Amino acid sequence: EPELTLRDIVKAGLKPFGIEGISYRGENGFIHNPDRPPLDMDDLPYPAWHLIDRHRYIMPFTNHPFLLIATARGCPYSCTFCADTAFYGKKPRLRSPELIALEMKWVGERFGIKDFLFWSESFTLNRDFAISVALEIKKKDLKVRWVCNSRVDHVDEDLLIALHEAGCWMIGYGVESGSQRILDLIEKRATIEDTRRAVEISRKAGIGIVAHCVLGFPGETEEEILATITFVKSLDIDFAQFYCAVPFPGSALYK
Repeated sequence: EPELTLRDIVKAGLKPFGIEGISYRGENGFIHNPDRPPLDMDDLPYPAWHLIDRHRYIMPFTNHPFLLIATARGCPYSCTFCADTAFYGKKPRLRSPELIALEMKWVGERFGIKDFLFWSESFTLNRDFAISVALEIKKKDLKVRWVCNSRVDHVDEDLLIALHEAGCWMIGYGVESGSQRILDLIEKRATIEDTRRAVEISRKAGIGIVAHCVLGFPGETEEEILATITFVKSLDIDFAQFYCAVPFPGSALYK
């Protein structure tokens, strides 16, 4: 995590000696300082959005300016292509739902922006947390629109309805593949049927859907790649994004 580490680097005048959370090149090779303990997300201040030319950042599909809201860090899953646990850890750390809603209120009042992208490994990892965020948004009567992400096996009808009523208009799902063999190979711990159900109940709740897929895992055949494309085309979704499998350092795929 960069925030406290970067602060300490600046305070030290760019001298890395003894600063937790960094590695650097020494005279005799690389020096790895001790890891910095994970921070409490509620301790972070609001982002310095006044330093950003905000109107250069437009939400696709709506053409409205938008900003990111950090909701959580950490993920207990072990998908082989993901490196997030290398820097955020496996234990989810959740921000206070009230603080999330207050930040959205602040952004609207300070910058006039009402569109948001919730930024986390998966917004719905903790169902009670996701519902609490939705309730706080409604409690404060925020007229906002937001997008989040989710695993396909972490949603149900009541949850999706609650999110939609609080302003969620689109969810990005980690579909990854249309081949169950590949899903098992990458340790996704989800099924093709989970994806179909998530799409069906999201549509029923009135929420738009983006399917995120990855092509080119080691051992994946051309037939399985085509099966993924065919599968995604069979779903009642709004958009799909296809990525190449990349061995990010820190992921099992890299190893």
